[in-house]
Amino acid sequence: MATPQPTNAQAQPTKPQSIWDNDLPAGDCPPLPRWPLSTAIVLYAIWMIFLFSMLIVRLTY
Repeated sequence: MATPQPTNAQAQPTKPQSIWDNDLPAGDCPPLPRWPLSTAIVLYAIWMIFLFSMLIVRLTY
C-alpha cells in the first residue's frame, strides 16, 4: 500500500521563508551610507543662507 501524502496542516516546514538575514541579532541592521544625510544637510544649509540673504535684501532695499 502507498503511504498517504501529508496535507498542508501536517507538513513540517523545512526552512522558514524569510527575506531577512536570520544571522543578525535582533536590533542590528547593516550600516547605511552617510552621503544622503550629508547631502541633505549641505543643501538645507545652502537654502537657509539663501533665505537669510533674501531677507537682508528685502529689508535693506
